[in-house]
Amino acid sequence: MESKILDRIQRMQLTADEDEAITVRSLRRKEILEEYSLSLIGKFLTTRLINIRAAKNLLRSTRKLGEDLKVLELGDGLLQFKFAMESQLNWVWSNGPWCFDNHILAMRRWEKGTRGRTETSRNNQKSSDQSRREPKAETTPPPMPAGPLDTLNADALKPQISETVLPNLTHTVQHLNPVLPPSSQPWRLTGIYGYSDEQQKSETWRLLRHLYSRLTLPWVCLGDFNEILSSEEKNGGQPKPLPPMLEFRRTLLFCGLIDLGYSGYRYTWRNGRDEEEFVEERLDRVCATVTWSELHPRVKVFHLTTTYFDHDPVLLDTPPVSAPTPRRQHKLHRFEEKWASHPEWDKNTQFFHHRASQRHLKNTIEELQNREGIWQTYLSRVSDIAEEYYTELFTTSNPNGMERVLDAIDKVVTEDMANQMTQPYIEEEVRVALFSMHPSKSPGPDGMSPLFFQKYWHIVGHDVILAVVFDLHFGRPLKKMNFTHIVLIPKKKDLQSITEFRPISLSNVVSWVVSKVLANMIKPILPNVISDAQSTFIPDRLISDNTTVAFEMLHRMRNRRKRKTGHMAVKLDISKAYNRVEWEFLRRIMMKIGLPEQWVNLAMETIRTASYSILINGEPKGFITPTKGIKQGNLLSPYLFLLCAEGLSSLIRKAADTNQLKGIYSCRGEVRISHLLFVDDSLRFCEAKSGECHQLLDILTQYEKASR
Repeated sequence: MESKILDRIQRMQLTADEDEAITVRSLRRKEILEEYSLSLIGKFLTTRLINIRAAKNLLRSTRKLGEDLKVLELGDGLLQFKFAMESQLNWVWSNGPWCFDNHILAMRRWEKGTRGRTETSRNNQKSSDQSRREPKAETTPPPMPAGPLDTLNADALKPQISETVLPNLTHTVQHLNPVLPPSSQPWRLTGIYGYSDEQQKSETWRLLRHLYSRLTLPWVCLGDFNEILSSEEKNGGQPKPLPPMLEFRRTLLFCGLIDLGYSGYRYTWRNGRDEEEFVEERLDRVCATVTWSELHPRVKVFHLTTTYFDHDPVLLDTPPVSAPTPRRQHKLHRFEEKWASHPEWDKNTQFFHHRASQRHLKNTIEELQNREGIWQTYLSRVSDIAEEYYTELFTTSNPNGMERVLDAIDKVVTEDMANQMTQPYIEEEVRVALFSMHPSKSPGPDGMSPLFFQKYWHIVGHDVILAVVFDLHFGRPLKKMNFTHIVLIPKKKDLQSITEFRPISLSNVVSWVVSKVLANMIKPILPNVISDAQSTFIPDRLISDNTTVAFEMLHRMRNRRKRKTGHMAVKLDISKAYNRVEWEFLRRIMMKIGLPEQWVNLAMETIRTASYSILINGEPKGFITPTKGIKQGNLLSPYLFLLCAEGLSSLIRKAADTNQLKGIYSCRGEVRISHLLFVDDSLRFCEAKSGECHQLLDILTQYEKASR
């Protein structure tokens, strides 16, 4: 295909108007034809001004043509390349197409016998017109045989490929827009080259909108857009202004084009400079409409690597649509909100349909690497990888050494607090818990969302209350009710391993209500139980409070760098924090801080009776019975994890009280800050001494052995 395309480009011809621009005067016809016999006629495929002298010098430098090559401007952008020898002309012709400053130079051979436009002086114009009406042998030269320039078409010398290769072609200097005819459904491919000048970028967006207005087929658009969608797509240099990015986003949204993502290195262009001046951006991308994506459900985009150019190639891979796709064996039942809505309210717009389809394509898992780094593409093997990983993740390691952590924890729950948490459960608590849930919360294995129970509470409310109150009074949640689906949410675009997914638990609504009632019971006492270092999920506390304190501490550290004793801040993140919580450690912490045993047993039962299946492309796979971990997405889980984190907070607080970790004073004579907590993230402050570093490592090791 590549050789055919190059051959078509080399055969590009002059247009009729360009042919007329080459004047051959009748008085010097023979000399001129001889002069053109070793010539190529060319034109740069651009509307911009070209430095002809620089282009001539570049061409002369190849094969050392030197003064043997002469370049003459013929007008209307046409250039004549005159060679001294036939071998030089043939070499330039056979090694094309040539490119200068990213613009293609289209060439055409001037062959002997080519007929040009004859012209006489203005004084003889009238007699010349008469001679054409009444031809005479003595005044009119004999007609020459038709040459290649007689058959030139109006669309020649433009950035296109012959219609024998890509039919139904439209084009400009900035884009190439053919229709590709596969075996079943034709679709349109647009190759785009966006303007790099900020003042001209609006022309690129206007072109895309114009192409969309003529759209009748599935559409994919790829190339160098010379713009990024967000600041994350640029590395180095000055921050990108927001308005150009917003205009790019609006254009893609208007055209219904969705970025297909990529596999490989994030950036596709770099400026080639060193150190601080180095800049790289993702300027090249592939975007498509949903109708095109539905034709190619297994499409992949790869960022390839190159060492010779400033842009990396982008490969669009469209595996055959006829490839066998395993049919879903079990279609899950789902309650649709539109069933409970007014017909006029349910308007499924094209925009939301496209967004939903794109999300489905994005979340589809087609392949994963196993532990040996080998890609597995069969659905059964992908499912085995997920089941094996989460079975191991949810299996207890039977930790020891909890005593040192538990010794640092104080009893903080008073008798009044405990009595408040053990009051009899009433029907109103169940109703309040249910109606405080978002109606569109994702349904669990039973397929019912909270909207169903809220909408038809007058029918099902009594049964829901009986089930929930029974579980809370007797402390025996039904195992089937606590069966949970785990949906895998991608953390990034280029996925390779099962560890790069975020597991979210989808439980049945009745199970959610039980957890919500328990959460409502402990929530009022949390400010008295959880230390001040934690600011998340606590009533009357904001995560922004700790963020502000953290910035102030870092500012103070920066201002005290010249002192003898320095300070350091350590940022920590607990990997798979919810999934690694040891049940026994959690239970003993709750008992140590003084929570009533009745409430602790209920909370532990909601954890121990859970079982999981993993949703792979919407189909449940495997059956996992956990022995550790708490559900991520459960309404009670954040509060249970805060109780676990109190073990670490207590160890640090105890070390600070004994001056083993000194922390940083917020200002002279004020509060000393040793740590800040953001659920599973934390920030530690201490003096930059080896002794305090070892003490911090010892605390982290103790907490790890006890809790996971």
